[in-house]
Amino acid sequence: MAEREPDAGGLRSLVEGGGNGHAPPGTSPEVEAYEQDWYRSLKALAERARQLDEAEPGEAEPAGERIDEVERASGPASEPAADVTPLGPDPGVAVEPAAPAALAEPPPSPVPGPRSPSLASSDAAERRAALEALAVRGVSEADLGRVAALVVDPDRDVRRLALEILTPRAADVSLEVIRQGLQDPADEVRAAAVRLAAARPVPSTEIAPLIAARRSPVAQAAALAALPSLIRAAGPVDDEALDALLWAAAELPSPLTEDERAALGELGRLLGPPRLAEALAHDDARRLGALRLLTAEGSPEALAAAAELHEDPDPAVRELAAAVRERLAEPEAPRSPEPEPGGPATASPPGGGAALGPV
Repeated sequence: MAEREPDAGGLRSLVEGGGNGHAPPGTSPEVEAYEQDWYRSLKALAERARQLDEAEPGEAEPAGERIDEVERASGPASEPAADVTPLGPDPGVAVEPAAPAALAEPPPSPVPGPRSPSLASSDAAERRAALEALAVRGVSEADLGRVAALVVDPDRDVRRLALEILTPRAADVSLEVIRQGLQDPADEVRAAAVRLAAARPVPSTEIAPLIAARRSPVAQAAALAALPSLIRAAGPVDDEALDALLWAAAELPSPLTEDERAALGELGRLLGPPRLAEALAHDDARRLGALRLLTAEGSPEALAAAAELHEDPDPAVRELAAAVRERLAEPEAPRSPEPEPGGPATASPPGGGAALGPV
């Protein structure tokens, strides 16, 4: 609907009495209300314009401020009622979903350091590395069980390392763990078990059989070196320990090596010729073992007891005893003159007896 303009008299004619803001008869109530609001707004504007015209020159306001004041006095003009369209998307129009706001990138994860090797790793190299690390810092009480479990590891180097790093804690290692190592098929592992056994220490019967294990030279050498110390530390040798030594000495193939002979000689001196001479009464291989220990001990008492078996029914015993008897029957070599003070001394065999060749 078009707005009704005021008469040609303008705003001032409205103020001075022109029109009353009433619409002609027959007009709808909505239009009549609109006409009245519009008339009142124009009348207020005309009144304000008259006041500004009558103001003194010094009180005149700038044009911009007068316009703003007129606009504030008039207020917003009323608009005819109109249908209000609800806000929001048209139900008949497909609406594209709003793009999600860009997410801030998360901070980079910290780079993990190198993982420590684990005793439980499926990689044998990592288990070895874990054992080597333990060897450096030492085996704690909490580590004992986990390390001891590795004596049955599939990798022989892991088994050897486990036994080696347990050696400083030998007193806390069970005999079952040591026995497992002594029965290991790998030579180096058995040798490590011998050294662990000597450090604990264990009864000499546990490692005595290894002095005849020539097929395991590393383990045999370890047993030959450890056995005298074990017997010395254990004190008097009981019958069980003596029998174990006799059986092991009998199983040694002939001739003996220098290391074997030296170890048997030391064992013979620890056991004593009288006790070994009594053992010659056995009717089994222990008799040969006692004979070998007496011969290696080398004292006149020991050799005299060994020579008595020169007619033994056992060929091995008879042959060794006969060799001892023949040596004793040889004329004694002339004594060397007494060495002058400061001169070289003449070495004599251990125990003061004659030195024998391979037995």
